[in-house]
Amino acid sequence: NQIAYLGRIAQLTDSVRSTDFITVTWDAVTGATGYNIYVNGGLHTAAPNTTTTLKITGLESNTWYTISVRVKYDINGTDAFSFDTTINSQTD
Repeated sequence: NQIAYLGRIAQLTDSVRSTDFITVTWDAVTGATGYNIYVNGGLHTAAPNTTTTLKITGLESNTWYTISVRVKYDINGTDAFSFDTTINSQTD
């Protein structure tokens, strides 16, 4: 479930790009229990709330990717998610 009022990542950046990977970075969100990272719409990684940088490997060179991060919360024992913060990034 994605809920509009839940805090989401303010800024997502592609801090490092290479021919076969992109590293994305974001600021921690207070109250988050984790982060789900999506590449081209598919879940790539479910990361713990201590993660604010992720190297996405195994990518094709000179290719555009849509990368999204969704903040995960625990609301009364149920997982709930923020809306996505998304960037488009190209490998070298």
